[in-house]
Order: sequence, then structure tokens, then C-alpha cells
Amino acid sequence: MERKKLKEARIKKGLLQSQVAEKAQISLSHYSAIERGFRNPAYGVMVRIANVFGVKPDYFFYSKNQHKVENKG
Repeated sequence: MERKKLKEARIKKGLLQSQVAEKAQISLSHYSAIERGFRNPAYGVMVRIANVFGVKPDYFFYSKNQHKVENKG
């Protein structure tokens, strides 16, 4: 998983970690650990996180991907 893309997507959307966690229905500590690389998300959690950003879960697993996270607004 490319954690850098997870953080970039969050910043691009203008969201705090706590906001992503709330929208994905997980705890802040769990989301933070995923973003920092200390935990691997279960598939269901990854789907919910991807939904927050409007992308498919595979977006966070491949370097080159046609899916894009749209800017806030």
C-alpha cells in the first residue's frame, strides 16, 4: 500500500485525519496508524476509506493509476 498517496489524497481533499476517520467509521488512532504505516487496513476498511476520497481501493496500491482524487470544492 502506498501510504504517501493516502496522505496526499487527504490533504488534496482538505480533510483532517479525524474527518477521514469519522467518514470511514473508524477511530482516529486506527486511521492515523494506517496512514503512517503502522497498521494494514482490512479490505472493508480500505473500501470505506477509498469511498471518502471517491476512488477505488486499488488507487492506494499502485504507483500509476488513472483514478484521481478531485480537489476540495
